[in-house]
Amino acid sequence: MARKGRRKGRWARILGGILILFIALGTAGYAWLAQSKAIATIIRQSIPFAATDPKETFHGDELTLLILGCDEDYQDNAALLGQKVRKSAARSDMVMVVRLDFVKKKITGLSLPRDLGVMIPYEGKVGRHKLNAAFAYGGADLSKQTVEDLLKIKIDRVIVINFDAFQQLVNRVNGVEVVADKDLEYDDNAGNLHIHIKKGPNKLMGYDAMCFVRYRHAKVAGPGDDDFHRQQRQQVFLSGLKRAVLANWTDLPEVINIAVNIMGGGLNGEEVGSIAAFAKGVEKFEIGGLPVRETSGTMLRLDEDKLPAVLQQYNLADGIQPDRTQG
Repeated sequence: MARKGRRKGRWARILGGILILFIALGTAGYAWLAQSKAIATIIRQSIPFAATDPKETFHGDELTLLILGCDEDYQDNAALLGQKVRKSAARSDMVMVVRLDFVKKKITGLSLPRDLGVMIPYEGKVGRHKLNAAFAYGGADLSKQTVEDLLKIKIDRVIVINFDAFQQLVNRVNGVEVVADKDLEYDDNAGNLHIHIKKGPNKLMGYDAMCFVRYRHAKVAGPGDDDFHRQQRQQVFLSGLKRAVLANWTDLPEVINIAVNIMGGGLNGEEVGSIAAFAKGVEKFEIGGLPVRETSGTMLRLDEDKLPAVLQQYNLADGIQPDRTQG
């Protein structure tokens, strides 16, 4: 079981938090504006979103997103004085499909294991590769095509998460205050991740904030080292983030711009605001995992027998064959 969990990828374990993040930012701004119509009238023009009806914003009753998180695949660059730059061929370490149903008022999603074996065209041939290779071979477009063909659904937008912008956002609101339920200690030299956060009240700046939402367990797991407690910490962080955003309301336009950057430009400010207003009426997000079968190798296999029921459960049972004739 541990092996299967690791294969989901470190970012896949926080998939709910990432989606909630940009929705929370937009919701915070929307809620603040709603408190005072007079103030809203004055500054609304400077805020890069408006709470428009999502069916009008996206010209349909639903929106399907493919969310990708790149791994920490870096190369040293001496010309940049020792800085590290992301390789253009970095693989996607998180792959998630999210559907926002504006009629049913539901937000659902599926995590796709990065090690899932899928058919991908590469160098003029179509062969079986791991799902995360699609991003390295053909970027967001090939990832979109691969997931559409796999699930027989139509992807409307692709979001490539920018984790550097996440840190920038936290710094812009002068940090986020949280209360850690325990000492969070974890070092991963290979992944360039070093988490050292003490139990109790903390004011987290960019890097430590990312560590706080990423932490799952120490090298030797103990009490509080599981996905349930991590989700609780993410909720604590998001509550603190909303407080910080509202406390720095004069910076709201820039904060929303950074939130848009976190999503790699996959959604603009108006679209984020529209989704945020919609999300206020959604009681919970239903996020699950794609059914897979363990194999003796490093590549997982899709459990096609269980797939139809899972797609139905998460409101993704379209059976739509993507139309390649349209961009």
